[in-house]
Amino acid sequence: MDIVDTIRKAEAWMDEREGVIGVAQGERNGQPVVEVFVRDAQAGAALPDELDGYKVVPVQSDDFTSY
Repeated sequence: MDIVDTIRKAEAWMDEREGVIGVAQGERNGQPVVEVFVRDAQAGAALPDELDGYKVVPVQSDDFTSY
């Protein structure tokens, strides 16, 4: 599955998982990853390690508005 499709799939977490405030494509060690922006470490710990073969990376953040 393409990373863009996986990001769209992960966006459902914003409504279904407490503490998730955003999802974006990122990169770690030259590989695409799913960055999931969370309000706290507890929300990040509840995420899966990977989705569709892409690593899921929790990023603790304050609320924000994407444009």
